[in-house]
Order: sequence, then C-alpha cells, then structure tokens
Amino acid sequence: MSIKRDKSFTAAMWTLNEKQRKSKDAEVFPRPETLPLSQLRTCPEVFQPRVGGARDGAQNEDHVKELVQQLSNKPADSRFLDPITVYAIGRAAYVVNGHHRLAAYKRAGITAEVPVTFFEGTFEEAAQESIRANSKINLNMDKEDRNEGAWRLVVMDRTGKGKSTKAAIAEATGVSPRSVARMRSLYDGLQAKLGRQCEFSGVRHEVDLGSYRDALRADRGGGGEWDDETGDAMVEQMRQALGKTFGKQAHKHTDQFAEALELFLGPQAMTRVAEHLGLSRSEDWEEDDETD
Repeated sequence: MSIKRDKSFTAAMWTLNEKQRKSKDAEVFPRPETLPLSQLRTCPEVFQPRVGGARDGAQNEDHVKELVQQLSNKPADSRFLDPITVYAIGRAAYVVNGHHRLAAYKRAGITAEVPVTFFEGTFEEAAQESIRANSKINLNMDKEDRNEGAWRLVVMDRTGKGKSTKAAIAEATGVSPRSVARMRSLYDGLQAKLGRQCEFSGVRHEVDLGSYRDALRADRGGGGEWDDETGDAMVEQMRQALGKTFGKQAHKHTDQFAEALELFLGPQAMTRVAEHLGLSRSEDWEEDDETD
C-alpha cells in the first residue's frame, strides 16, 4: 500500500508523521538486507522531489525500460539491481531512493526478495537524502525539480517537522542560499496573508500552500485553497497541541476537561461542538444533568 499521488506534500507529510507517531512504541522494524516487493511502500510526495511522474514515483520511462533490460540480461538467480534505499516508519519500509528500480522489478515480474538498504536518521534527514540522492544520479534534476525539493524542506522547517539552515537546504537541493531565503519569505508572507484565524480561539492556522509553483501562483494573486486536506491538517495540529498540553489528564478528568473547554470556548462555540458530535445541548445534555 502506498500514499496516493494526488496528495499534496504537506498532507502526505502529516500522514507519515501520524503513522510514525502511532507506531513509535511498536516493535522496531527489523533491518534485513532484502525485502519482498509487497513490503515496499512509496510516498513520492515526500520522497520523490521530481515533479510529475507515476504514482509509484518513477519519473523517467526510458530509464525504467533500461533497468528492465538489465534485469532480463542477468541470470535467473541474480536478477537484482543496486539496493533500494528505504526508511522505516513503524513496520513499513518507504522508498527513499530507488523508485525506478522498484518500477523495473515490478515490470520485469520479479517475485524474489530484492536488496534494500535502510536509511537511519530523522524523518527530515530521510527527505533530504531523497533529494540529495536524486541530484547525484544521471537523471539530472532540472531547475523546477530542485526548487520543489528546496520548497519541501522549507515547509518542513516552517511547520516544525524539520530544522535546516539555509546552507543545508541549498547543499541538499543544489539551489542557492539566496533562493532558499526567498522561499522562506514567500512561505511566511503567504501564511500571514492566507492563514485562517479561528473565530473562537483566536489561534491562527496555516494553510496548505501546495507545491512551490502553487505558492508562486498564490503570491501573484491566484489565491490559496481551503480544502479538506488543509482542514485535516488543522485538526491534527490541534490534536497534537492538546496532547502535548494535557496528556492523559484529559482522559482521567473528563468532566473537568469539559468544563474548562466550555469556559475557554464559550456557550456558542460549545453548541457547535455539540452539534458536530450529534448532540443537542438543550435536550441531551440537560437530560444527562437530571440523571446525575
């Protein structure tokens, strides 16, 4: 199973971070030297900086054909290519570098386990490695690809999912430090202009700006889009903030937490919360009070 290609980078990043959060206490994924193709996951929105391409992350059809030919020329018992670099999230292995090799294996009908190398590092470092590795191979990344890779690292940095200096982003992507600085200014400026402020809490929430091209279009007056993915990202940010602030206390003292929430939000907002939960404050909640 892989994350669908039509997700934006930000939405895909939140999805992977949630998977990582849920599995952090799970059994550590073993680090074998080979894995069956069925266990390899792809998330090209995060680990494939090249723009466009197939959902499995393969961008260059001619290169895939060349790799398939290489496999067909090898003896049946050694039909392997260079190891695919993967990153463990829970008990899943996501392809960091080797999307074309993965596509070639599938197209060649390979059923045996294939060589892999596990990347050890943080989520941000894995994303950087995918960009760095792609910039070094013969399928040279063009300017748009490099800009997109740099933009993703800027977004990770600005949303708290990474912490990179301008020099580090520039080195990983091949763009200039000045370009990285402009991207940071673009991101901050668009969030200040397009970010949504919650009418109840007053907290300002960032919007999903999409790709670098989308961000440039928005800066030129194209506007940002407030869609379901952006709303889901906001919900996840709020959930994480509540968890960090209250932890298990909210579960142990639900009545006190509910009272505090009502005092914070106010009656009007709590009515909307009740409606969202399918309750009626005037009927269901009053009935609960009478039974206490």
